[in-house]
Amino acid sequence: KQGSCEYCRFPFVRTEGHGGAGVMAPENSLEGFQLAIDIGLDSIECDVWLSKDNVVLVHHAPPGGMVNFTTGKFNMTEIDSDDLEHLTLPNGDKIITLEELLDLTKDKISVNIEIEDTRDKIVGYIVDLVIKKDMLGQVFISSFYHYMRKTLTEEVAKRSIKTPISFGFITMLPDLVFPDYGRET
Repeated sequence: KQGSCEYCRFPFVRTEGHGGAGVMAPENSLEGFQLAIDIGLDSIECDVWLSKDNVVLVHHAPPGGMVNFTTGKFNMTEIDSDDLEHLTLPNGDKIITLEELLDLTKDKISVNIEIEDTRDKIVGYIVDLVIKKDMLGQVFISSFYHYMRKTLTEEVAKRSIKTPISFGFITMLPDLVFPDYGRET
């Protein structure tokens, strides 16, 4: 790898850029994701929402999906993909689609797709995009919403996919999932 990431040279350490290259570039931007590739990270994490017209959008938003744009506040689930070119975030960035991100990352870096949208129908759209881009072995799907795993299993079964898609359940409260986490015995 051509990168300059000091942790990337250790074969036993996998590095993942949160929202791309972390604080080195705007979060969830094509610039940030390209930088993560350039510095040699192993994977990137992106946050996704489903638009009103069923396009998977890449952007971190608080629970509920409300985002401030220069023209006002909009819910990620109510945005139409045709509106994307007219919506600018306060830092000047535009929201990108998952398809744009997959085009950028194919055969270059692994992608952890974190589902922030609470509607499980987003999973089918993600699976279809991953299949279309021939990236089944290159993506990992994660979510705080445990029911997304069941939906992913159902969507994979519908499509008779032979390559598994990994799923990770995210929690901020390890004590609830692993009662002995961090405790000395």
